[in-house]
Amino acid sequence: MYFSIKFNESVAKKLGFAVIGCREVSQIAWLPLLKTCTQAELIGVFDTSRELAKSTAEEYSTNFYSELSELLKDPKVDAVVVASPLEVRKEHAIMALEEEKNVVVEVPVAATYSEALEIARVAEKRGRKLMSAYMLRYDTGCRYVKRILEGQKITLFKQFYVAGSSGLKLCRESLSGRLFAEEFKVPVELEEEAEQFYERLLGAWSHYINLMRWYAGEPSGVKYVEVWNRGNSFMVSFEYSSFKHIAVYSRVEGRNFSAGATIYTDDYWISVNTPPLLEKATYSTVEIYDSKKEVTWRPRLPREWCYERGLLHFIEMTQEDRDYETGANDTLQDIYWIERVFERYLKVSLKSQNII
Repeated sequence: MYFSIKFNESVAKKLGFAVIGCREVSQIAWLPLLKTCTQAELIGVFDTSRELAKSTAEEYSTNFYSELSELLKDPKVDAVVVASPLEVRKEHAIMALEEEKNVVVEVPVAATYSEALEIARVAEKRGRKLMSAYMLRYDTGCRYVKRILEGQKITLFKQFYVAGSSGLKLCRESLSGRLFAEEFKVPVELEEEAEQFYERLLGAWSHYINLMRWYAGEPSGVKYVEVWNRGNSFMVSFEYSSFKHIAVYSRVEGRNFSAGATIYTDDYWISVNTPPLLEKATYSTVEIYDSKKEVTWRPRLPREWCYERGLLHFIEMTQEDRDYETGANDTLQDIYWIERVFERYLKVSLKSQNII
C-alpha cells in the first residue's frame, strides 16, 4: 500500500466529474488528469470568471456552465473538485454537498476551523464524503517513510520549508478583514504581519502540519512560535510528550524551493525531501541510516505523481463507498492547530509590543 495505489479495474462505470474553479491548480493538475484518466469523465467546468470558464471548457472540449446551480443539478455529475478561490470555497463546497455530490476540496478547505466544521457537518447530514487534497499523503516517498516509522519511537522531528510563495493570497475585502476582526480580534498595529503569517500557515504549511500528524500523531499543544521577516518566515515547535519537534518556514525571493523533514528514531535517521506539489512525475527523495546495521540506503521509488495517485484513490473510494484516507477530520484537525499556532503568536506579539 505504500508504493502504489492501484485502481480496481473491475469497476466498469466511469465517475462523472465537474471542476469548480479554473485557476492555477486546476489548469496544472485537475483538468489534465480528469481528461486523460480512464476511470473519469470530465462533464463540465464553472468559474466565477465567466470568460475563464468558457475558454477552459473550449480547451478541454467539455461543458461550460454559466451558473453553478446548473452544473450541480446535472445528473451526469457524480463528483466535484472544488478549487475555487478561498473566499468562495466554503460556499461552493457546501452547495455541491447539498446537491449530494461527493467532493474533493483543495487545501485549505476553509479559512477557519468554524468554516471547515460547517462543511463537514453538511457532508455528514447529506450522507456525502469529503476528501481534502493533502496530496503529499499519496506521494510514494512520504508513504515509504510512514511504513518505516511504524513501530518506531521518534526522538526528534525537524521540518523545513523554503519557498518563494505560499501559493495562497487572502482576499482582504471579503476574507481577511472579517477573519482578523471577528475571529481573532487582531489590532491594527499587527494586521499586516498577522495576515502574512496566517497566509503562510494556511497555505503551503498546512500540508506539512498534516504530514506531521500523520507521521507522529496528535501533539498536545503549541510550545513555541517566533515570527520574523514581516510575517513571511517563522519557527514553530509543537509539544509532544516523547520527543522534540521543530518546524521552520522561510520565505525567499525567486523560485527556490526546498521542503521536507529529518526524523530521528531509536533505530533510524530518516531524511525526506518533498517536491513542489504541482510538479509532475516527481516524488519525495528518501535517505535512511540504520544505526544498528550501520548502513545507509536510498530506496528506488516509482515515479508516480501524487496528484494522479490521489485522484485514483478518490475514484476508488467513491465507487466502493469507503472513507477517503484524507477526509474531513484531517482538515478539521489541521486548521485547529493552525489557529492554536496563530493564537500563540498573537499572545506573544501583543505582549512584546505592550499592546496588552
